[in-house]
Amino acid sequence: MTAVLVAVIFFFLSRAWLGGWTPIAICPVLALIIWRVGPYTGASLNPARSAGPAVAFADLGDLWLYCVAPVVGALMVTVLWKVCLPGVRPMTAKLFHDPRYPCSLASELPAMPP
Repeated sequence: MTAVLVAVIFFFLSRAWLGGWTPIAICPVLALIIWRVGPYTGASLNPARSAGPAVAFADLGDLWLYCVAPVVGALMVTVLWKVCLPGVRPMTAKLFHDPRYPCSLASELPAMPP
């Protein structure tokens, strides 16, 4: 699930004309992921979301999977992206790019006019 989410984010952030649409694209992707895969995984994209209930109810048996799988999924997409699309680099995205507030990650996406 995390791999799909990261892939969508990378896709939108690697194209300047789609960068501003990233927040809007994530909502339907999350809804689809949770709807289709949630019944099998508990819709856990965030290890902290799984760790809290597991610790509260002392059910730590499968917690390792919920902590490892999202990290492995994100790393897998990152490595595949770098290998398969070496010239395409995701950029920093903000909802509003204002040249008065520089991006700490040196975004290459166009800024809004002042």
